Amino acid sequence: MIKKTNRKKVIHCNLNDIYMSVAFNKGIVVVLHAPKSCSHIVYNALLDSWRRIALRYHKKLPALNDNLFVTGISDKETIFGGEKLLKNTLEEIIKEKNPECIIVISGCVAGVIGDDVQSVCTNTEALSGIPVIHIPGAGFMSNQQQEGILLTTKFLYEKFADNNIRKNNKSALIFGINKLYFLPQDIEEIKRLYNYFNIDTIMLPPANMTLKEIKTIG
Repeated sequence: MIKKTNRKKVIHCNLNDIYMSVAFNKGIVVVLHAPKSCSHIVYNALLDSWRRIALRYHKKLPALNDNLFVTGISDKETIFGGEKLLKNTLEEIIKEKNPECIIVISGCVAGVIGDDVQSVCTNTEALSGIPVIHIPGAGFMSNQQQEGILLTTKFLYEKFADNNIRKNNKSALIFGINKLYFLPQDIEEIKRLYNYFNIDTIMLPPANMTLKEIKTIG
């Protein structure tokens, strides 16, 4: 059986990578449409990385945001569907947090039971006026694990980038890097190298960038 498939390696979900890429973006709330255990794994992975970086590099890190939520898919939803649960969760979050943007990450269970997560997100955005972005996070749905930072950047860019902004030859975008993991001297070295090309603005989307900054990418 193994010989007949190219899926010989363990395929991980994208929940953690996607959340880590926007964990420190103020105004963004992340909702995992998944069982409660998924949120436990994702948040503890964030804490572990946060502490390890702080201890190893004696680096002052940005404060953790209270921006991770989970729908908590249970046995009931796996039988009857979890779209109503997601809808109610989004409505409660909007009422309590009033976020600038909501990112909904659908996990493996939501993929298995076939929830139409995109429709729920689209309808919620239409009713609330708050951008609700669905990013697929189920690892088994693709042939390989996708890079969470690049995937999240793609969805945020498509949603918010203003194509009317004129090209700025003095700005540079570096994709696929989470600023959280970079030391200040690393950033300074990048700036120094790009300065040779007369580039004075370096952006590392989406980590640590506000929605307002993301909109200026153009």
